Amino acid sequence: MRLPLHDEPLLVVDVGGTRIKWAVVNNRKVMTRGTDTTPTGNLDLLLEQLNRVVDRFPALRWALALPHDMDTASGMWRDAFDLVGVKDDVPIVQLLQARNLFPLVVASDLLVAAAGEADGGSLGLVQIGTGVGIAVVEDGTVLTGPGGLLLGAGLKHIRFRESELACPECGLRGCIFLYACLRGHWRRLGIDPTPDVDPLYLLRRSESGDPLARDILTQAFDAWGFLAATLIASCRVQTVRFAGGVVSAWEERARSNVMDLSLRHIPPRVSRGARIEFSKLQENAPLIGLADLAVRQLQTTD
Repeated sequence: MRLPLHDEPLLVVDVGGTRIKWAVVNNRKVMTRGTDTTPTGNLDLLLEQLNRVVDRFPALRWALALPHDMDTASGMWRDAFDLVGVKDDVPIVQLLQARNLFPLVVASDLLVAAAGEADGGSLGLVQIGTGVGIAVVEDGTVLTGPGGLLLGAGLKHIRFRESELACPECGLRGCIFLYACLRGHWRRLGIDPTPDVDPLYLLRRSESGDPLARDILTQAFDAWGFLAATLIASCRVQTVRFAGGVVSAWEERARSNVMDLSLRHIPPRVSRGARIEFSKLQENAPLIGLADLAVRQLQTTD
């Protein structure tokens, strides 16, 4: 269900692995925006940076999105070791409150991106970048399972092909993750990520005639199609929308491949009426989605 208009500018802050993106959003429109460098390896430095961002807008209420898994019920941030150097779950809401920071919402970046793309409707979001993120939205609500984990999140680790290589995230040989995203591509190419190894790197190698790069690209589209088919068949999803940095870079090729590959994996009676789409909001999706979640919270409590 689409939210009614809420005429109040809100500060939304989206923490990424390298950048903290912030914006002032009102009625799903980004009014102003900016970025700061994400301090990595130290939780206190990250909290101090968030403090500085929020202090720039003392009159605005605000909301926060974080990478990895966020249990909104308990206020615990999970699997954040690579960003803040803490192996245990982080009681992020409690730590923010100790600094007199009181966000309306703290949620995962994938959840808010899905909320933004759905705009009150229903869809399955597949976000492809360094990793793979999957979310299912029904009537504007992002569906979760036990412990606050997003419904469909585990689909990325279904075994997709026989392979001697193990997934860099789950360890399973031949899972979808290994074929769909940059971390999997790096492992299959046998290279370490550098600033030059961006989403266009594989396209350039493929166009130069590199057979391994061409195979990886072809199999990536097949993996995306398989993910879409799995969402359609198992999660009652009629619209699957692809988003993320890799999708944006490869969209022209993906449009001519992914729909046919998706339908190849499921019978017509299951796929009837299904649609494959590409991101409509691009990098604004998590910012607008986070503002939407904050508005829902305000309408519940105000």
